[in-house]
Amino acid sequence: MSAPAEWNPYVRKMVFWTGICLVLISLLIMATGCSPRARNQYAQDLVSAVDTIYTNLEQYRKNPSGVGKPAGPVDPGINRKGAKITGPEAVHEARSYAEAVGASLQKLMDSLDTISFQVFMDVTDEKGYEEWATATNKILREKADKCLDLVSQIKLEYKKNPGAVAYKTVSPTQVYPVVWLTPKDELVFSSNGNKGLMIEHVLRQDFRARLDAIHRRQIKQ
Repeated sequence: MSAPAEWNPYVRKMVFWTGICLVLISLLIMATGCSPRARNQYAQDLVSAVDTIYTNLEQYRKNPSGVGKPAGPVDPGINRKGAKITGPEAVHEARSYAEAVGASLQKLMDSLDTISFQVFMDVTDEKGYEEWATATNKILREKADKCLDLVSQIKLEYKKNPGAVAYKTVSPTQVYPVVWLTPKDELVFSSNGNKGLMIEHVLRQDFRARLDAIHRRQIKQ
């Protein structure tokens, strides 16, 4: 008579490893289910980029010249103002608030033009795309419109005194504009010296069309 299964070393080993495999499979399924889809993270990144534009616009309106910022080390993306720092350099110059707006506009454009392969593959997936694109476009449009409300106010203020110091910044070698109007009445924020982005053009764009272009595999590569 053979030994009972519970006493058979071979059977016990098989039961043990089967149990381990089941646990690992369960953990893998849970991890996959809990991890956000790549396109969901992408949508979150786009929304965050528009939120940053709004924050920078608010900061610019409150203090366009940057006066009153702390004298300690500053973030290069915030304020063009001399600051004491440690190390071989004695002075650190950073961007003005207006240039911070321009930089955040550029970041949004870069995010729309260049995405990871993982995001690309997820956005091109048909399953759930329509619902995802509709929801993503809705929140981006709402947040962009809030930014545009601030832009309208800034434009009105600019037209009252376009030569004001609030619309210029000083580098060690030159004074150059950081906010200006085009002949077509489009407000521009500097993103790199005398180069800038038309903020209304960026924020009024059809976000859904951009997402659909990715979905149809027409993104810039």
